[in-house]
Amino acid sequence: MLRSWGLYMGRKNEKEGSRVRMILEISVGKVYSYAIRLKFHAFKDNMDYEALLVGLVASAGRGMKDLHFFTDSKDAS
Repeated sequence: MLRSWGLYMGRKNEKEGSRVRMILEISVGKVYSYAIRLKFHAFKDNMDYEALLVGLVASAGRGMKDLHFFTDSKDAS
């Protein structure tokens, strides 16, 4: 069975630090939501990498075959 996952990520810098929110969605409709709060300001690329690592760890044990990464950044690859 093909299990395609989508990782949707949004990030924001605030006075208190940085925040990253992630939503993992399986092709069969199941959704997992995660949030990371950093007590320091992080660069956009650092937050993208952190979100991707958390998404990989969260989905690896659940039979993930393909992971598609979506971010709110226009310059993310």
